[in-house]
Amino acid sequence: MKSMMLNTSNTPKKLLKKYFNYDDFRVNQKEVINSIVNSSNNTLVIMPTGGGKSILYTIPALLFNGVTIIVSPLIALMQDQVLNLKSRNINAEYISSETNNFNNIKEHIEDIKIIFVSPERFVNESFFLWLKTIDNSFIALDEAHTFTEYGLSFRASYRLFFIKLIELQKERNIKFLALTATASDFIYKDLTKNYNFNKIFKFDIFRDNLEIKISIFETNKEKNKNLYSKLDNIYEKNKTCLIYTLSRREAEKIYYRNGERLKKLRYYHSKLPSKEKEKLLKGFLKDEIKIIASTTAFGMGIDKSDVRYVFHSQLPTSVEDYSQQIGRAGRDGKLSFVEMFISQEDIAERKKRILNNKENLKKDLDSLKKGIISTDESIKNIFLIRNLITPIKNPQLNIKIINNSTPYPFLIKLLKLLKDNNTSINILSKKLEVNSWIIEDALSYLKDRKNIDFNIKKYKINEFDFDTELKYLFEDDNIKIEKFNSLINYIETKKCRHKYLSKYFLNEIEDCGNICDNCKAEDD
Repeated sequence: MKSMMLNTSNTPKKLLKKYFNYDDFRVNQKEVINSIVNSSNNTLVIMPTGGGKSILYTIPALLFNGVTIIVSPLIALMQDQVLNLKSRNINAEYISSETNNFNNIKEHIEDIKIIFVSPERFVNESFFLWLKTIDNSFIALDEAHTFTEYGLSFRASYRLFFIKLIELQKERNIKFLALTATASDFIYKDLTKNYNFNKIFKFDIFRDNLEIKISIFETNKEKNKNLYSKLDNIYEKNKTCLIYTLSRREAEKIYYRNGERLKKLRYYHSKLPSKEKEKLLKGFLKDEIKIIASTTAFGMGIDKSDVRYVFHSQLPTSVEDYSQQIGRAGRDGKLSFVEMFISQEDIAERKKRILNNKENLKKDLDSLKKGIISTDESIKNIFLIRNLITPIKNPQLNIKIINNSTPYPFLIKLLKLLKDNNTSINILSKKLEVNSWIIEDALSYLKDRKNIDFNIKKYKINEFDFDTELKYLFEDDNIKIEKFNSLINYIETKKCRHKYLSKYFLNEIEDCGNICDNCKAEDD
């Protein structure tokens, strides 16, 4: 076992100048780094997006001997952070199932300073056993709010993270840092309940360079018309814009309806191939792409300071997510604009879904007990995470062709391949050289239009206790209802929006004056 050692040949200020070319830290950064290096072993930092949080783990990582492990929620986030650090001559790597580079990292561990991993990787038995054997004296949890937000709904590994961390800290002297920009009262209590932080920093999230506006329309058609008109205006000004959507279909729709005239507009979501994601990220950072319509898979940790507009084309999932996403705007300190475009249709549909969710969960859990798996994708995802169902690798399709007639060349090719009744989605995706989700969409399209009928067994059902699972699912659903109500309260408030957000995240400020729509309306 190796004890924690400091690299005494450097100081935080020297490293800041060497790797970031800054003469001094911001006041908040200096306070946190001094605490981490000189005293506190377990630190929680709540700092607004754009406050320079990555420096808070990078400088200590360079000061402490051995390798630093950063636990991070998204591959896109890890890719961006590694690219950023390598551009500063800091040897960093990330481990994911897509890169398949764990063995190579183990062989060259002496040359690596920072490794990014997912929570799933961190709690993985083989990785954790290896972690115990290496020189590691500093661990950080980036975007710590995801411990609660993801851990309670669809990433169970997050709920194991602190258990594993505590186990590791019992064996050796390891300092720990948790970072987030969006710790609401609920998240703050959840984090501090699960881990004993001996130093907590809370900095105000208020950004006086963000002009906030919420635009509510009667219909989705009216909403889209106004959103697309704004995009034209932004494109003419050659400004950078992020548009957040709830679904990959919405992101694609924005692209296909506007991409022909807005040549530097693209879409991004988790289903894209990793090479395509990396290409989009690089294009965005180099200003080759000016507007990106994306799910929440894009943007977290993206180090681009001049995003001048952040829009929401659909109702966000929560105030926490919304605050994270608008924080991508104006990280250079210049005036930037964030606007939510929503419709009464959007609100009514989400409200209906939220209110009916308990009934649907109970019904689908009861069906699962009888051997029937829900068709609702969100519920299916919950069942997967709860290990109630297990995916069958490369499931076979049982196809019945009803009608070969279709005007689309791609679907004609697909129908020809479907004559082989022993085929599978994986085989079809390889033969047609497209992602598996495109095959799934095409099959659904053909089935809807009575070209084919098919059955596919994609999951096996595991044993579970009905009452225990129902209790868990209802508790999780109660949190979702509470978050939805908070979001609606924020949308409907007539008071200062910045003040609402600051209070939600445990701070108090005066009214912003004139940088939100409500305060502007009062001035008028």
